[in-house]
Amino acid sequence: MVITDLSRIVFAISFVFVNNVSAIWIIYVSTFILATGEAIYAPARKSINMSQ
Repeated sequence: MVITDLSRIVFAISFVFVNNVSAIWIIYVSTFILATGEAIYAPARKSINMSQ
């Protein structure tokens, strides 16, 4: 879970580097990676909270 969360930081910060229309692909890739990371992270976090 920690690795998943830390790797998402890089993609969350990458939105700062979009400064013109030709770099719009960064937003699409980063959004996809963030959503994929959340799909892995959220169920793992919820299953840990439920087991305690």
